[in-house]
Amino acid sequence: MTILEQLRTTNEQVQDTVATTIDAIEDFHQNIVRQPFALLGQIDAIAEPVSSVENFQKSIISGVYNVIRTATKTVGSVTTNVLNQLN
Repeated sequence: MTILEQLRTTNEQVQDTVATTIDAIEDFHQNIVRQPFALLGQIDAIAEPVSSVENFQKSIISGVYNVIRTATKTVGSVTTNVLNQLN
C-alpha cells in the first residue's frame, strides 16, 4: 500500500470515527437534558410549557450537532480532494 493509499484510508477512518463520536455525544447530551424535563413534566401546572421548552431545547441541540456534522463532512471532503490532487 502506497503512502497516498494509507492517507486515503486514514482519512476515511477518521471521518467515520468522528461521525460516530458526534452521534454518541449528541445522544448523551440529549439524554442528560431529558432528565430535568422529565421531572418538571410531572408537575401538572407546568407540564405543557415544560414540554414546549423541552422540544425547543431538543431542536437547538440537534441543530448544533448538525452544524458540527456538516463542518466535519466538509473538512473530510476537502481532505479527500487534496489527496486526489496528489495523484
